[in-house]
Amino acid sequence: MHDTIIIRDLETVCIIGTLPRERIEPQRLIMGLELTCDLARAGVSDTITDTVDYATLAQEATAIARTSRCHLLERLAALLAAHCLKQPGVTAVTVRLEKPDALPGSAVAGVSITRDITCDGSRRRCRKV
Repeated sequence: MHDTIIIRDLETVCIIGTLPRERIEPQRLIMGLELTCDLARAGVSDTITDTVDYATLAQEATAIARTSRCHLLERLAALLAAHCLKQPGVTAVTVRLEKPDALPGSAVAGVSITRDITCDGSRRRCRKV
């Protein structure tokens, strides 16, 4: 089964970048998360404990971005992906990050990464791929 929880256009400000001014002044960051997980149980139970609480995850992702002070979008994306994969039931995640003010002329710079977890079925021997 391939179900997806989507968090799109989550905006925050944080220190990110390699330029001296980027290490001092926070800049806008737009995040997107797509979590692959089985939503069938929540679809029947209508209970938040049977799914990923996307409101909580959005708050956590924002906190990670604000406190990490990464130099590269790639690093922050990897941190966010690792955090998402710790959520119960999440088997894969795509993280998209955009810096809308990074380039002249209103151009947007960004990255997108996909990470997943493979398991032997028991969830005891899972490894990130």
